[in-house]
Amino acid sequence: MDFQKIVCERCATQTDVAPNVLTIRCPACGHIIEIPPPPQQKLPFDAGRALAMIETMVNSIDDKHLNANAIMKHFTAENYPFSFKLYQPEFTNTLKDFASLYSEPDSDLLCRHYGKLLIGRVLTYIKDHPEKGQPKNYGLYSVSMLVTTYMIPSILAMEAPFSDALADGIVAEWNRAYPRQKIKKGTFDALQTGFYKRWCFITTAVCESLHKPDDCEELTALRHFRDTYLLRQPEGPLLIQQYYLFAPMLVACLDRQPNAPALYRSLWQRYLLPCLLHLQASQPESCKRHYMRMISSLRKRFF
Repeated sequence: MDFQKIVCERCATQTDVAPNVLTIRCPACGHIIEIPPPPQQKLPFDAGRALAMIETMVNSIDDKHLNANAIMKHFTAENYPFSFKLYQPEFTNTLKDFASLYSEPDSDLLCRHYGKLLIGRVLTYIKDHPEKGQPKNYGLYSVSMLVTTYMIPSILAMEAPFSDALADGIVAEWNRAYPRQKIKKGTFDALQTGFYKRWCFITTAVCESLHKPDDCEELTALRHFRDTYLLRQPEGPLLIQQYYLFAPMLVACLDRQPNAPALYRSLWQRYLLPCLLHLQASQPESCKRHYMRMISSLRKRFF
């Protein structure tokens, strides 16, 4: 039997007390002593148990929170706040036990393991529930959007001790698996602010650097292309959503460069001016390809 040593606060007499005893009378002075509960001993770290807990967390996520194709239809200025408010508490409810793991050794590796399993589960769901009539890479695009606009912001909104590390783990695993489709973490507030500001589109930033007004002929033509031709393409809405997500980050990166004016002039000459020439020649598909090459080039350089 493990006895607990108790010292009388009145006369300093030390007494051995059996387990589960709540009070005793000091044998020396008769003072009533309340027995504190014994300190909890921390169990040794069990890597297998930790990995099993993470797998359980990921598997307990409801399928409705994995349906990227359906969820991303709500990623609009009007619907995003309400849809995120519904999504966030239900999704993060599965993480209530993660705090116990974050205090363990190698917690960063556990965060990355969670990210790996989470990404794998979402991709598996999308593969098993394909969207008819969508291009080959539509599933991967929609999953990257779900991860960056709902899952990661939901985890950050918890403001838990592990929130940033877990978000970093998901980003690291995604970028390791898909280096050509890199993502960054962002908060709900940052994304929502982008909507309210109507997003600092790359085209707008370029035109501003060239001292062109917001209603200039070039911006008007490209916006018309976006809202008509591109929006009607099977992959159009998703491409526009991706652009809405990454354009503010790219513009912020460009603005921080010491040679930002030269970079904007280069984008104009190399990409935007050819896009406008394609539109003038009634070649919208060529305009789309040229514009997407610009986005891809910038993402590879700055992400």
